Amino acid sequence: MGWEHGGDDSPAAVAEHKRIEALAAQNEEEAEAQEESNFAKAQAILEAAGVPATQIKTSERWDSTDAAHAVLDELRQGVYTTVVVGEHHHNFLDALFGTSMTEFLQRHVGNKLTVWSIPQAERV
Repeated sequence: MGWEHGGDDSPAAVAEHKRIEALAAQNEEEAEAQEESNFAKAQAILEAAGVPATQIKTSERWDSTDAAHAVLDELRQGVYTTVVVGEHHHNFLDALFGTSMTEFLQRHVGNKLTVWSIPQAERV
């Protein structure tokens, strides 16, 4: 077996490559489970606040440059009156420069819809 990068095709290298692939698959499964849990918690909070389940939509997008643009792209393609986002920073540069997804969305959607910003829970 030879790898495209011209790397080592020894049994030890092949085994290590398979181990890394299995670990990556496990990490992806754990991330998906956490995401589903987060969506379920968010929906429960919104429903407890009186938002009808039929008015709640969760969505994943992988065709945007970052999380803020993914939300903005979804808002532009759908019919929404409100978007709820977490207040935490979504990437290193946002944290570094003090920008947030909330500010980004407010700047780009103006008065067309309501942006709810939920503070990040404190970690114990």
